[in-house]
Amino acid sequence: MVLFFTCTLLISLFAMAALLLAKRYELSTGRVIFASMRPGMNSFFHRLSVWSQKILPALARGYIERGAKIALTRLQLGLAHIIVVLERTLENVLSAVRERTEELHAGEPSAFLREVADHKKNLLKKSRPRDTVREEE
Repeated sequence: MVLFFTCTLLISLFAMAALLLAKRYELSTGRVIFASMRPGMNSFFHRLSVWSQKILPALARGYIERGAKIALTRLQLGLAHIIVVLERTLENVLSAVRERTEELHAGEPSAFLREVADHKKNLLKKSRPRDTVREEE
């Protein structure tokens, strides 16, 4: 890595020295180096500058927006899939609970429930004669 940066520094120093020598030559002789090529180079670099300042950011923005839309769509589909799987799991659990509770209630009631039912019947039998007396009056 150090070798790369050292070579880059040396090349840039050599290029700067070459530019200074070319400018000194132009100023001392009054002749412009590559005068016929400068208008074409100017328009080329102007187009390159416009492309890098306006067109490239617009392209990047479009690609980013498309990527965000695709990511959002995939996220929504993923969440929908998770919700469907969760719903199926809950339905399976609910059906399993129903099957187990139906088996418990299919037979005769427990002794406690029979006692409660008998007690209610006795209470109703005792309360009927009083109600009939009131109705007759």
